[in-house]
Amino acid sequence: MLDTANVPEKERGRLVTHAIQLAVQLDGLRIVEINGKAATRDEHMYGEKPKRTKNMKKFGECGVVKEGKNGKAGSRGIAMMFVGYAANRESDSYECTTPRQEKQ
Repeated sequence: MLDTANVPEKERGRLVTHAIQLAVQLDGLRIVEINGKAATRDEHMYGEKPKRTKNMKKFGECGVVKEGKNGKAGSRGIAMMFVGYAANRESDSYECTTPRQEKQ
């Protein structure tokens, strides 16, 4: 996941736990056959697919998160990277992060 998202080496240590958590969540969407019925693991366990399957994102996907209007010429958002789905939230809630700024 980290390779596919082109995450720099210096950021990988910080993001590896997010990648592992997302991989575990996505593993529940793997189709398996149990007692002759083919369905995702989550469907077998919980009876339905998770709501987040309607709004799937790719690890490392970049987006702009609104943070309010900062004047006419000011910034209206901040560029962030998708790292996972927020636990115990709506299906369209995501966990995002920004790259660390190096001190000079």
